[in-house]
Amino acid sequence: MTSARQVAANRKNGRRSHGPRTAKGKARIKLNALRHGLATRVSDDSSLAPEIERLMRHLALGSADPNRLAQAKEIAESEFEVWRIRRVRTALIDGAIDHERPQPERAEVAILSVVSQLSKLDRYERRALSRLNRAILYFCGWC
Repeated sequence: MTSARQVAANRKNGRRSHGPRTAKGKARIKLNALRHGLATRVSDDSSLAPEIERLMRHLALGSADPNRLAQAKEIAESEFEVWRIRRVRTALIDGAIDHERPQPERAEVAILSVVSQLSKLDRYERRALSRLNRAILYFCGWC
């Protein structure tokens, strides 16, 4: 059983730490998800819409079935999400290596400097690959 003192402490702590309260703090955290754009879906990117549509049509093999087209679109979007994440990873590594171009022996040190950023990308890639695999299973009728 929780003591009255503990309940009071919990209530006191509950009144704090619920995010920023000032306009400046709220404006700052509003941009957290925009660091690299990987939290957004590729379907929100209108420049990729024609490519996604083309891959969707190719996967659907001319089918007019709306369910088949929806499943093909899910695969196409997932494939482009994986591609986008891998492109960001490659850019990070290339940027680290290019930065150290005059001293090739320091390339390893440069790559190690971006390891923390690369490990953060794993979360997005795992999510995208899981979505792709699930979409393929549904598309093939294995689920």
